[in-house]
Amino acid sequence: MQRDLIAAFDSGDQKAFFASWEEHVPSSLRDGDTLARKLEFYLHIHFAIYLLKHSVGRPVGRFVLRDKEDLDERISYFKTYLETKGAALSQTTEFLPFYALPFVPNPRAHPSFKELFQTQCVAVPSSFIVQQNSSVTPEEQPAIRRSGGRLTRDSWLAVE
Repeated sequence: MQRDLIAAFDSGDQKAFFASWEEHVPSSLRDGDTLARKLEFYLHIHFAIYLLKHSVGRPVGRFVLRDKEDLDERISYFKTYLETKGAALSQTTEFLPFYALPFVPNPRAHPSFKELFQTQCVAVPSSFIVQQNSSVTPEEQPAIRRSGGRLTRDSWLAVE
């Protein structure tokens, strides 16, 4: 599971990532845990801007941004998330600026989103590690654990 998440995260494959995410992270955790909801929000930001962090026409994982359609699809997916599941965090100061992201013509140039494009990782207040251990029940294990820093590929590695 972790390898699938890491591979999809690294390549910007949001469909594969969220399919694996929904399959392996229980909905009770995704919907009921504050940290999980925040993590999911930042993951949606990561995938929404993934192509913007790369030059137009350059290979991006298994994708090539040939025209605006690829980007528009990602922004639309993010907007749908904001209007549905992400709406629960709309009153949270931490996330409020990101509700404007789908409507900003050039997020790279906008001061509110500048930090998102300065690093190779998703800016988050703290990293999260998704741990899945089939020998331990969900009640016995912390499925999400904080560790300071930023959300990067290495943050997904579970402590066994």
